[in-house]
Amino acid sequence: MFRRLKNLFVFALVAVIGTTSLVGCGDNTESVSDIDLTKIQRLSYDATDEHEIALEKFNKGCEPAKIIRDDKSQPEKNFCLIFQGAKDSVTVEKVLQILDEKNIKATFAITAATAAEDDALIDLIIEKGHDIIDNGLNGDSSIDVLSDEDMVSNFSDSRKVFSTLMDVPPDKMMLNTTYYNDTICMAASASGYNKLVSPSSGSYLNEKSFRDAQNTSEYVSRQGSGKILVIKLDEYVESLEVDAKVEYKDPAIDVQPTIVPSAEEKEDKRDVVTMVGWLLDAMQSQSVQNVKLDKLKALNDEEYVRQLYEETGGYSAEVYEEVATMKDVTGLCFYGIPENVESVDAITKALIKANAKATFFVSSEDIEKNPKAVEKIVNSGFSIATRGTTGGNISNKEFYDIYVDLKTSVRSIQKNYGLKAKYYMPEDASEITENLRIAAKVAGLDVVSPKNEAIPEKGYISCFDLTREFDMAKLNAYISSTAGKNQQVVDITELVKSSTCEPITDKEALAHLRMENHARLAQERKNIYTSERAVTMTFYGISNKAVLNDVLSILKQNGYKGTFFVTPDELSRCGESITKILNGGNEIGIAYVSNSQIDQSYDEVAGYIFGAQQYAEWKYDAKISVVMQPYGVPSKDTKEAVASCGCSLAGYEYSMVQSKDRSAVDLSFYTTLAKKVEAHRGSIIYFNMNYYTADQDAASGDGTTLLAELLNKFIETKIYALTYKDVYGKSQPSTSYTVKTFSELASSQYVYAPIKNSQKIVSNNNNIVGALPDNATKNAYMAGHYIGNPDVTYIPGFTDDEMKAYDKTGKISKNKVIFLTFDDWGYEQDINELLYVLDKYKVKGNFFVRTNNVADNPNLLRAIAVDGHMIGSHSNSHMVAWNATQNEDGTYNYESISEDAGKRLRADVVNSYSTLNKYCGDVVVDGRRALSTIYRPPTLAMSRIAMENILDVGFSYIVSGDFSSGDYNCSSVDEVVNILRNGKKAWYGNATIGNGSCIVLHMSPNAQYTAEALDIMIPEWKAQGYNFGRLDDYLR
Repeated sequence: MFRRLKNLFVFALVAVIGTTSLVGCGDNTESVSDIDLTKIQRLSYDATDEHEIALEKFNKGCEPAKIIRDDKSQPEKNFCLIFQGAKDSVTVEKVLQILDEKNIKATFAITAATAAEDDALIDLIIEKGHDIIDNGLNGDSSIDVLSDEDMVSNFSDSRKVFSTLMDVPPDKMMLNTTYYNDTICMAASASGYNKLVSPSSGSYLNEKSFRDAQNTSEYVSRQGSGKILVIKLDEYVESLEVDAKVEYKDPAIDVQPTIVPSAEEKEDKRDVVTMVGWLLDAMQSQSVQNVKLDKLKALNDEEYVRQLYEETGGYSAEVYEEVATMKDVTGLCFYGIPENVESVDAITKALIKANAKATFFVSSEDIEKNPKAVEKIVNSGFSIATRGTTGGNISNKEFYDIYVDLKTSVRSIQKNYGLKAKYYMPEDASEITENLRIAAKVAGLDVVSPKNEAIPEKGYISCFDLTREFDMAKLNAYISSTAGKNQQVVDITELVKSSTCEPITDKEALAHLRMENHARLAQERKNIYTSERAVTMTFYGISNKAVLNDVLSILKQNGYKGTFFVTPDELSRCGESITKILNGGNEIGIAYVSNSQIDQSYDEVAGYIFGAQQYAEWKYDAKISVVMQPYGVPSKDTKEAVASCGCSLAGYEYSMVQSKDRSAVDLSFYTTLAKKVEAHRGSIIYFNMNYYTADQDAASGDGTTLLAELLNKFIETKIYALTYKDVYGKSQPSTSYTVKTFSELASSQYVYAPIKNSQKIVSNNNNIVGALPDNATKNAYMAGHYIGNPDVTYIPGFTDDEMKAYDKTGKISKNKVIFLTFDDWGYEQDINELLYVLDKYKVKGNFFVRTNNVADNPNLLRAIAVDGHMIGSHSNSHMVAWNATQNEDGTYNYESISEDAGKRLRADVVNSYSTLNKYCGDVVVDGRRALSTIYRPPTLAMSRIAMENILDVGFSYIVSGDFSSGDYNCSSVDEVVNILRNGKKAWYGNATIGNGSCIVLHMSPNAQYTAEALDIMIPEWKAQGYNFGRLDDYLR
């Protein structure tokens, strides 16, 4: 037998098969029907004869293939290991070696394309005693969308490859689909496969499924007996990685050494061979045997269907009473068959004359009693569907009996006429029970239940009952009426197709949109500029009903609203899901997913978006104003098209999906993920609902899907955690964050736009100190604009006499007023807590911001400003204004920075002020600007060169303060309270807070007890008669 393929053939086979795949999302739809092996093979791969034989068996109604699923009836705990994919022969050989070492015989699921490319590997797998099953022609995931003939052809082509390469070709097939309907089972059987393999949810593993051997062992212990485990050797990876969260290094604390940054995360070096080793070791240690597929029970049709029924949640047939369509079409159907052929002849002639189409619903009895009438209908080009075996009421039967009735009638049509019925019509709408809908879905049918007898309106389904006395005049009147309205009469299939969302191709309309837009490009928004305590969650992949139901339930429980991005195809076929989304107060947006490997033109993108907008408004009364491109980078034409259609372009700040976690079976990856994401004001958090392998065949939305667990965990750790809890552990609702739709959050009163124009208040071009006439005048000016600190008795660059003029108290006023100042920068939670406490007691604070990380969360800065607090600069990069060296005795020597360092500091502080101005320079509360020109020096250090540059560029005051709390070093609330209440030791005695005190506190993560301490101390200070002030009210 021929054993080797020519290289040319192998290359051509792989190339042709490869070009049929289209990158998709949600359902990962791929084109598979156009693979023609006869065009590329030269030897024994012509499967023409096999096609014809298999198709004949199929059309005659052959027995369907049985289904192998997890077999819980196994007496002892065992697994059935299937290794999927063999493109990397080196990896396969390593896996084979491990299996040999463990004396385990497994199963390999291989595509025909891979087998043809490396038939030597096929020989090796067989030689080692392992089984091979067919994984399809090219691992296709869209088999169920093929026509019956194309499906049989696809399976026959695949089997031809294996029968050429193997003495005994596989009799089992595992397809990348979550559900084997009756058609797939029959097509497989007709092509030579008597069993189909259907692994369950959470059964797909890859190199990233487990953290380590212990995690693998825990997974094995949780699994039941008879579990089919699929180890993916050729994992498909999408470029949808999580952007790393900015890590704020602990700030350089006042008069403290710089903190050493934390180490980078270790590189992930897991691979599939290592994972297989962990898995086999865990099985061995727990006495879990591996069995081959033939040891597991193969389910017959009834057993498989009953299992599906028990697991059902998403399996339910659509019910068409009418069809929402934008086209001028109306549907026509006939129920039953008249006893005389003459009536059928009159009906068909009238329809043909009017160029009208229709669907005739027939029963098995109709076919048996009136074969000529049905044959006349079929030969005249009309479609037929089923009304069951007898046309009687079957809704009161047990589920499986309903299924058998429907399946029998479908096979009767297929056997007699070679046609596949797609719809079922009951005699009365009251017969449409949930049991019937589920049975119909499993049988591959949708349900038609017209509301009217004959109303020729757009999208309506008109039905004439031929089981009763038929009035031909009524049909003629109906036809005349449709002609008068210029409506096309179509059958049910065509009517349903007409409901699809199609792109707008009117070039004049698209050109008008473009002209009105004036070449504006929509900018991808990865967050929303707002000071509101709210984030946005965006979702993609609504075709996974179980996950969608879980997500909607979680959002509803929390009072949250999300934005769900849908494709035009989903707008057409996921009506029930979209209605559920909208009824929950959520928003839908357009997911722009190109079906091309190259950037599409403006007309193509704009037509895609505009068509979807019109369709959504027409069908759902939903106005779409936001677009997202889930994959790739939006092109210039895409951005212009989005803007032309009046939409925002949504991106995301954090994606909760990482490709390495795709095959995860639990949330063991969350600890690592949590370090990379953060929720804060205006965040856009993205979830792909149809991504995790474990969720692909989830039966119902019962809250157990992996995505649901992830969403709940994120809400708990990243949103709930932002709520402030006081010293008594009581949560303060006013500090809670909520989740809003993209459009709602982006259009609220709290939204702002960063200032684009440059400012001149603090500028490198200013010459305020430099313009003063002499040194004495400069000294006097600087001394009058400097508030020092009791610990700083010497400023490098000044003489002792000059220092006499400079403040060393750090106090602002002699009045009974306290100034609360906060240095550095922090995360959302840190600053949110401070803002709450200050607002609780109606106290205004003074925030000196280190700006090098502000751009990562500018909304937090904005929130400080709109709450009426004063904002000042604490430099951009925490550049210190003197050089300090420690002596052996623990004392320090302080020297001035150089002139060059002074220039760098000058540029640094200007940069800092410009950053602050960009995000809050326009904020005015109660007549006062939030942004001040007061500067807080890092480490409270100063030198003459630094002072001259800082004041020269436009800062009005340099303020240190009299009481440095050291809150960053405290280990409890009590410790911070004790310092604020009783003071702390200083070189000059006990430093305490009193009249005019300027307290140095921090807003950084390591000052974690500051907010709670102030929650205790502010009311105490108020009781003592103190007021609280903004520095710029006293320093002018």
